[in-house]
Amino acid sequence: MNLGNKKNFSPIIPFIIILAIIISLSPTAIFAQENATNSEIQNITETTADNIEINLEENSICENNSQECSFPSYKISYSNVIKENNLPKKALLISDNPGTNILNDAACDVLNTYKDVDIQVRSCNQVCKMNENELYNLVETSDIVIINWLTSDADSVFTNLLLKYPNLSNKELFLFLETSSSSQAKNLHLVRNSTINHEKIFSDKSIYTEEFLNNYFSMTKRGQNYDVYYEYITNGDGKLVNAEFNKAVLYKNYNNKENQINEILWALNITGYECKYSDPRFSKTYEYGIFREQYMTLEEYKKKYFDSSRPYTVGLLESNMYVSNGQLQPYYALIKSLEAKGCNVIPVVAAGGSENQLKVMVKYFTNAPSYEAYLNNPLKYTNNVNAIISMPAYGIGGNLFDNTTKYFETAGVPVFRAVHSDYVSNEEWELSATGLPGNRSDKWWHVAIGEAQGIIEATFVGGVTHEISSKTGAQLSGFKAHEKNIDLFTKRIVSWINLQYTFNSDKKISLVYFNYPPGKQNIGSSYLDSITSVYNLLYELKSQGYNVGKLPTTVKELEDMMIKSGINVATWAPGELEKLSNQPNIVLLPVAEYENWFNSLEPISKVQVIEGPVAYIGQLARNAIAINYTSPMKDIISDWYNGVKSLLPENYTESGVMLLDKIVAALNKYLQSGNDSDYQEYLSLKSQWKALNIPGLNGWGKAPGNIMTVTKNGVAYFVIPGLKFGNIFIAPEPQRGWEAKSDLLYHSSAVAPTHQYLAAYYYMQKEYSSAMVFIGRHATHEWLPGKEVLLSTTDYGSIVVGDVPQIYFYISDGLGEGLEAKRRGFAVMITHLTSPLAYTSLYGNLTAIANLINKYENTTDKTQKDTIASNIKLLIEKNNYIQSMGLTQEEFEKLNLNEVVKAADTFLFEVQNTLYPLGLHAIGQNWTVTDISRSVVAALSQEFTYDGITTTIFDEVAKYLFSKKYSELNALERDKVLNTSEQIVAALIFSNSTTVANVLGSDNPSLIAAMNYARYYISLIYASINNELTSFINGLNGKYIPVVSDGDVININSLPTGGNFFHDQSQELPTEEAYNYAKTLTLLTLSSLNEKTQKIAMGIWCVETARDNGALISVVLYLLGMQPVYTSSPSAGGKTEDGDSVGTKTKIMPKFVGLKDLVRPEGWAKKRIDVVVITSGNFRDLYSTQVSLLDNAFRVALARSYLTIINNKTLMESKYGKDMKEALDKVMEGIGYYGVGSESFDENYVARHWVNDFIYYKDLGYNNTYAGEVAITRVFAPPNGDYGAGIAKSVSLSWTWNNTNDLAKFYLGRMGNMYSKNYWGETNPVVFARVLNNTDDIIVSRNTNVYGVADNDDFFDYWGGLSMAVSYINGKTPNMNVLMYGNKDKPYISSIETVLSKETATRYFNPNWILGMMNEGYSGARYISNKFLNNLFGWAVTRPNAVNNWMWDESYNVYIKDKYNLGVTDWLQSGNNNYAFISSAGTLLTAAYNGYWQTDKGTLENLATMWANSIIVNGVACCDCSCGNIAMLKWATQYINPDLLAKFNDQLYQATQNNIFANSFVPTNSNNPDSNEESQSSSKATSTTQSSIISYGGSNSQISSSIGIDSSQNPSSSSSEVSASEQESGKSYEVSKDTSSSSSTKGDMPISLIICIVVMVLIFGYGYYKRKNEE
Repeated sequence: MNLGNKKNFSPIIPFIIILAIIISLSPTAIFAQENATNSEIQNITETTADNIEINLEENSICENNSQECSFPSYKISYSNVIKENNLPKKALLISDNPGTNILNDAACDVLNTYKDVDIQVRSCNQVCKMNENELYNLVETSDIVIINWLTSDADSVFTNLLLKYPNLSNKELFLFLETSSSSQAKNLHLVRNSTINHEKIFSDKSIYTEEFLNNYFSMTKRGQNYDVYYEYITNGDGKLVNAEFNKAVLYKNYNNKENQINEILWALNITGYECKYSDPRFSKTYEYGIFREQYMTLEEYKKKYFDSSRPYTVGLLESNMYVSNGQLQPYYALIKSLEAKGCNVIPVVAAGGSENQLKVMVKYFTNAPSYEAYLNNPLKYTNNVNAIISMPAYGIGGNLFDNTTKYFETAGVPVFRAVHSDYVSNEEWELSATGLPGNRSDKWWHVAIGEAQGIIEATFVGGVTHEISSKTGAQLSGFKAHEKNIDLFTKRIVSWINLQYTFNSDKKISLVYFNYPPGKQNIGSSYLDSITSVYNLLYELKSQGYNVGKLPTTVKELEDMMIKSGINVATWAPGELEKLSNQPNIVLLPVAEYENWFNSLEPISKVQVIEGPVAYIGQLARNAIAINYTSPMKDIISDWYNGVKSLLPENYTESGVMLLDKIVAALNKYLQSGNDSDYQEYLSLKSQWKALNIPGLNGWGKAPGNIMTVTKNGVAYFVIPGLKFGNIFIAPEPQRGWEAKSDLLYHSSAVAPTHQYLAAYYYMQKEYSSAMVFIGRHATHEWLPGKEVLLSTTDYGSIVVGDVPQIYFYISDGLGEGLEAKRRGFAVMITHLTSPLAYTSLYGNLTAIANLINKYENTTDKTQKDTIASNIKLLIEKNNYIQSMGLTQEEFEKLNLNEVVKAADTFLFEVQNTLYPLGLHAIGQNWTVTDISRSVVAALSQEFTYDGITTTIFDEVAKYLFSKKYSELNALERDKVLNTSEQIVAALIFSNSTTVANVLGSDNPSLIAAMNYARYYISLIYASINNELTSFINGLNGKYIPVVSDGDVININSLPTGGNFFHDQSQELPTEEAYNYAKTLTLLTLSSLNEKTQKIAMGIWCVETARDNGALISVVLYLLGMQPVYTSSPSAGGKTEDGDSVGTKTKIMPKFVGLKDLVRPEGWAKKRIDVVVITSGNFRDLYSTQVSLLDNAFRVALARSYLTIINNKTLMESKYGKDMKEALDKVMEGIGYYGVGSESFDENYVARHWVNDFIYYKDLGYNNTYAGEVAITRVFAPPNGDYGAGIAKSVSLSWTWNNTNDLAKFYLGRMGNMYSKNYWGETNPVVFARVLNNTDDIIVSRNTNVYGVADNDDFFDYWGGLSMAVSYINGKTPNMNVLMYGNKDKPYISSIETVLSKETATRYFNPNWILGMMNEGYSGARYISNKFLNNLFGWAVTRPNAVNNWMWDESYNVYIKDKYNLGVTDWLQSGNNNYAFISSAGTLLTAAYNGYWQTDKGTLENLATMWANSIIVNGVACCDCSCGNIAMLKWATQYINPDLLAKFNDQLYQATQNNIFANSFVPTNSNNPDSNEESQSSSKATSTTQSSIISYGGSNSQISSSIGIDSSQNPSSSSSEVSASEQESGKSYEVSKDTSSSSSTKGDMPISLIICIVVMVLIFGYGYYKRKNEE
């Protein structure tokens, strides 16, 4: 009933209102003070006293200042007498989820008494899901509307509603008591709508200024201290606010059932309904304490619940919010599960994100009187718990965040994270691929912040439940414990505690190293000597009393044993597997035993292994029906479809896609109907899929499969390689299988692990159950199928580790991928040092050039100068330094002689300022004097402040030697400074600063300060080596591992290593510091472009983002003209400059920057530059919030031209004008039309491209919404839930593809997955190809001093692949520039060609780098073969321009011919290094075979003969180039000395069992023996741009079909597109073949092929068009 309607207004109402006003002016309640006991609390003044009673028991005990207190529950009873003159009332009450529960309970009690009252309660979630009419009607028909609290989303809903209907708040009572925007002091429009008796109570803006209201709502937020807001309201400025509004605020803040009942009764009363109520009553409750059904003391709790037969005790921390809300189901389930496993539990609660969290833990988990006392003198007190479980979100301890972390470290017991979500149900979580939503900050507050405190093993323990109240319509929220996950979680906790009590001699441990891809040359990890590390760890275990049996006495002895018995064998080497299986003490696991374990797994886990992904998705649909939760399955199936499609081999694309489409349709039909007949249709299609027999996509079959299995005496066994030393098992992590497509497997979550993979982990769980320890970066198990975070018991990452504690050594500079290992591998991380780092000193011809420059500078005779300069020029040309100098041959030729000298000096300066890894690190092994001295000099070369003096070691030594600044020195002088600095630091290892200064004869305070700092740095390196071992032993003793920062050895913040690293997310990214720094990176980026550049492709990795805190993300924002917006989040931890604990969150909606304020080079026009972001699966997982930020940034950039588009008459009257307006509005709705403006297309390339792309997609037949969305989509990554670009291994398995076009198309299909707010993970390579169209520039980055561009395969995998794809699309090689900012103080940008060339000069062809690797033995040889040469080949394939022929020549000369006389060739051919030699020589031969290296016959004969001889003497390496690449092996035999050929063939036959080698054939060489023609090779090196040109003006269907996506029609050009100044002609792709020798056209294509293509396009197009329109 609308009481505002005069016709319905009863005459008695004014009298009631007057009476209510008089009553309201009576003295207000006297509130209990915080320190009062119950007997001191004064009686609450009641407006009337007849109908309601509050019965309180006496003698309640209060807690304050460590005094315990309690209040018994209150009881409220009502009179059932209802006044006959009351008119019916309707109230609408709104709050957040927990508040809604309490409001609903209160409302139901009121409704039970007052039958003529209608109370509707809604949660903010409900409000957000309502359509506008529904919400309008609900508000409009209510007499009373009270919003206790609004989320930001609901805030926006109400803002829009009241802007549209401003009179909607004109009611008897309409109150906004707290909104997210008011609490953030951002938007006060809502609270100004607050109305009492049809009057706006904040209408007087002279009193209620914006500043006043900001302060008022800040002071009266929930969660504030009672004294603060009560004082403010009664005696402060808050008393200026309407007294009734203040009363409502107090009801809201005293958030319990009693006060909510009285809030409702008060609201009814004040609006004329006669009822009685009590004023707000503050009841002092427990601030914190032990809670189990009720609060109690520790003594009471122990007496009631402790069982002396339980040996362990676990502390459990939860938020007290869930006590009042009755949402403790996971809390109690954890207690029950732990007690069942022999653990007593001390469960405590305190307010989330508060200091009380630390106080309650110290009070009940220790016997200390306070946390200060405990932290100051921990040895004085007893720790009462063996482990701690933390359940609250956000950081623990609030303002005492850092002290809480210190408490965890001091207590020394592991702290686990139990996650229960307020948003995700158990069912939704079960079916989710992400674990937590990616479009909010859930991962940040549930996982990342806890990791900053050393909290481990984040595990999902319960999800939210919802039901609708039949009385109020409220959506009631609770939690449902996830019993299976809790059971495994608590088993893991008990396993960790077991380590605290098990004798070391009884502990059984696996040490797991890496041998993937398989091969005898490939045991190792990232910049870690794995074999030496294992050796040292074994002896450390022995020293700690572990049973290690008889250990090898040298590293070499262990190395021999590991290569003999501890390598994986690929399917291409069955003979090697047979040898391995016959080794003494090799583990042969009976398949029958494995099957018993395997059959105990859940059906969803088994079916994917046996039958593959199609069977898996069917079982998942079956599960969804079983739990009656099918709503998200359409998206899940879509993600699955994209992932599987990306794995289809090219020859199965057509048949596979068509069948996949049918399978998807059948499953969606089944999910809608639930009918078994529909499921039978799916099963029929599954059988057809199986009949296709697609490699790797039909599962591995029933056990045992064909991976590392043997049969002996009729019994089938799995071969588990490894070595046993007493109770210690050292073994390689098993291979993923499917070697012919292992590029897809290494980072693939679509393909299940093999039976042998699972069997190896089962064996380690069963036989070595104390712990698994992983040696270095990185394993494969963290990339197995399953959720991104919070894995379930059915996810393979969880299955393979079981309940065994996981410890993982990880390079400290590898944080991005390390977080995946931590989260998906349930691992406690122990950082290890990076390799030592050193500056490049002059060598060989670099020294010669430096000497000539020195002579040039000291010569005045012009003729001599010209002669010297000519010699310098000749040396540069002869040694191929031109590319390293960043010049083309043409540019170099144009330099005069003086310019040549200057360019040479600049080049030497750059070389001398380049760091390189000096060998490898080994856990437990001290660094050499050289390692330490060079690394410390590298660190101290950067400006530092120590002893109050700011300087660098180079400046101080330059001053000492030459009385000049370092920047004033020439190359020879710089080299002397470097050498002298290293000598000084070397002396400081053994002597103090004073002694060394005396030897130098210097008393310079600055030099002495530098030496003191060097001494400190040296101590940190030694501490790191010690800490790594200490943490290893502590981890095996079940102790807490302290947190440390990440970084390389010259980043002092990362030292000492040996801790559990984390990403400091006290501020979400990008941080303000990173954003500010990115201004420099942006200007560098633009310096590599030109003013006319409209669009670039930007490659962003998670590992780079983890290092730079979002600087590269910020570059994208600068290019678009956006900046981040920050809000405070104290519970996130961190410190202000004043030492206050505070955290900062980054909003996902950026703020636009006006054109005039854009960061652009001087003289440039201010324009918004378009960007395509290509990123990794890791980035997508770890930084999903940042993806949303970027997505919104693109949309806001488009909004800046919104008015330009809709007011463009030509566009709006064109064919798609109306459609364009509709699509644009849909995009704008997603950002609330924020930023709409009228920038021209010449000023805003994002808008220009959106218009053109929209027209293009409409021509393809896309509907308006989809066309508008994909036209603004700019972020692309691997398939959702999958990882890796998939190029790297395909490159190494070069016999599996025909030419680079195959790889380019594969890349487009693999990486063509869109990530936007509306299409997260949807695959559409056509969109990817379109945004890359006309992209001439690629920008990528290296912000590390450790990793280069050729020492890892990820760089060419992602960015070489991207370059190849852009070349394929545009018909020309794009520019690729690398932002280099490993040294943040000296960032620069160079072409990939320059970076790679310079890297070869400073690393791989640098004698000092080579000597460093030679000092590492086998592991160093691996870096030469499996890292440098293999990756050089990868660059040659993906970007031929980057690898010149001289690089192959130099590789041959340096490593095969020992150019520097280092003995490197003999070293490579010694012992087990031979396997690296075989791999190196094999790679060089493969480069020649494929046409990437042009060399003479004599070189090939020498190389092939040395290669063959090593294989004959040592056996095959089992790598692809000595076992797998049969075509290359056959080709190479023509160059092998005939005397060796028979023996060579025999070795290959023994290894491969391939009959091609059985008859010792002698090849016939048809080539001219004296020629160097291309006929020597398979000529795969043909440039992409020569073989395929994609131009504008024709059909896109060819490229669409070639990358596995259908286009329904040929796009036609449209006159309505934006040209160069305002409009641009329509464009589309045309694929045509072109050769240098002919001008063949499309007319040469056979008519049958044309017909075939047309039919395929029509079929594909129909399916695609139909599917899009259905969406």
